[in-house]
Amino acid sequence: MRVKTRNDTTYYYNWATNEIEFVNCEKTTLNKQISINSVKKFHGFPNLDTYVLEITNKCNLRCTYCCYSGEYRNTRSHGNLSMTVSTIDEILEFIRLSNTQPSIWLGFYGGECLLEYDLIKYCVEQARCIFDKELRFFLSTNGVLLDVEKTEWFVSNGFLLNISLDGSQSYNDKNRRSASGKGSFGMVYKHLEYIKVHHPDYFESNVNILMTLPQMDVLPSIAKEWNEDELLRYKVPAHISNLAPNYKKGVDEVDENEVMTQLYAILDELVAHPEYEVLKVFLDERVNDWLERAVYDLPEENQLATCMPNNKKLFIDTFGKIGVCEKMCDIYRIGDISNGIDWAVANDYVEKLVEMRKTRCGNCPIIRMCDICLTSLDLSKEELDVFCHNQKVYTKAFLLLFCEMAELGLIEKDE
Repeated sequence: MRVKTRNDTTYYYNWATNEIEFVNCEKTTLNKQISINSVKKFHGFPNLDTYVLEITNKCNLRCTYCCYSGEYRNTRSHGNLSMTVSTIDEILEFIRLSNTQPSIWLGFYGGECLLEYDLIKYCVEQARCIFDKELRFFLSTNGVLLDVEKTEWFVSNGFLLNISLDGSQSYNDKNRRSASGKGSFGMVYKHLEYIKVHHPDYFESNVNILMTLPQMDVLPSIAKEWNEDELLRYKVPAHISNLAPNYKKGVDEVDENEVMTQLYAILDELVAHPEYEVLKVFLDERVNDWLERAVYDLPEENQLATCMPNNKKLFIDTFGKIGVCEKMCDIYRIGDISNGIDWAVANDYVEKLVEMRKTRCGNCPIIRMCDICLTSLDLSKEELDVFCHNQKVYTKAFLLLFCEMAELGLIEKDE
């Protein structure tokens, strides 16, 4: 796979070694074929230390793009159910029996988990009584209900707060709204202000702002307004994600030229305005896989990694059923808190993914960079064709972006 920067420099990606090579001549495409081996059976998660609890499936917002809106296939819609005290007790017992790590991370998820603030407090208090090891806590919230009382309790318990905010008010309130249509920005903003004023160190270290970007072309405008805000300019998003593809409604193949036009517009805006940190966060995330890739020869026979059994995290839904993560469709569960992990089911999911990769991935030029995972089990052959096309387009686009940023001195690698 070759890309050419605007400096007319050609780079060649050699997927056999994972190297990016500077070239001044045409290189032939590799004909190497990878034989993908089946994964050995597993009966444990040796690295497991994080448990994400869907404390409720209730939510006080109706965001236009929410994957729990009922518009996504095989995924629940907003409901009116929450965990019970007895369910939490069972979860903590399941964790006690399954955890072998020196520390435990407990996360709270929804819906909107702050609708069940008392249950969160109960879970934390019980966990402190049960576990004689380091405990850390985090939650994902839309921030609307994050009042002074809750904030003070979260600060005192060292919570990591992941708060959703999709840019400045004009952009956030287009999508993140209540059922009555009221935007959420003003309510979230005042809670962020409180934390910044009363707990500045905590605001810096323990508050993450998560942004969802419905479309890339609005990011320069978001970055400009963000930088002009006296609070937000000092708190750039920790993560900027694109919308999850909705295969229930249909997903189109993306156009490579259109993708690069949008990425170049963002890159050029950053060059013109290096103070727009939101743009740097977005671009850094898109090239991070290229920056952090491991360079070594890929054996011709390979057992490509999946999230299981090396996963560090499990997701537990409101009903006490266990999933690999919160991104998996609701129909794919690998056990429950009463009976534990069903290892036959877990192994079957992994084997199905491996078999899929055997037929599709052996000579794929992005085999080492593709983020295909167990979520793809929900896709038909035709949908997988679209998925693979889009993966190739974005992977090549991000490679070109990586090379452009490197030439501009915008790549920073941690020592």
